[in-house]
Amino acid sequence: KELQQTQHIESHTHVVSLEEIPVERNLAQLTGWREGAPVWRLVRQREIEGEVDILDIDYLIKEIVPELPKHRAEDSIFDYLENDLGLAISYAQKEITVEPLTEMDKQLIGEVEGNHVVVVRSIMNLEDTRCFGYTESRHRLNKFKFVEFARRRKL
Repeated sequence: KELQQTQHIESHTHVVSLEEIPVERNLAQLTGWREGAPVWRLVRQREIEGEVDILDIDYLIKEIVPELPKHRAEDSIFDYLENDLGLAISYAQKEITVEPLTEMDKQLIGEVEGNHVVVVRSIMNLEDTRCFGYTESRHRLNKFKFVEFARRRKL
């Protein structure tokens, strides 16, 4: 939704799956969530100009996001979280890597030039610093672009 509004690029989001699962050990270590706590696991394909370019795998802790309607996940998760649930989203810690294509990538993105994808992992926090979500966003290597505005602070 945001991509269409800001950059006027035709895009569609398709929900592949939405399920409640328990937090596994590795996710608990990354997020600080209790192992076994219920989370939403959402898998979405991002189709841009007719081609699936991005595969998003989101985990949202049910303690903070008790419901996640599929139609809202197809539209905009952040709009739902901020405007429907009233959450004050503050910041995210991101890690960007290039990794070999997985079987899931092949199934849901398709064959990719170079057999690698750019993976952006994000740990997302509220203003009160609680972690509400973790996302692994898997991008076609030939379509990925990273742009950042960095402001220097004098020490």
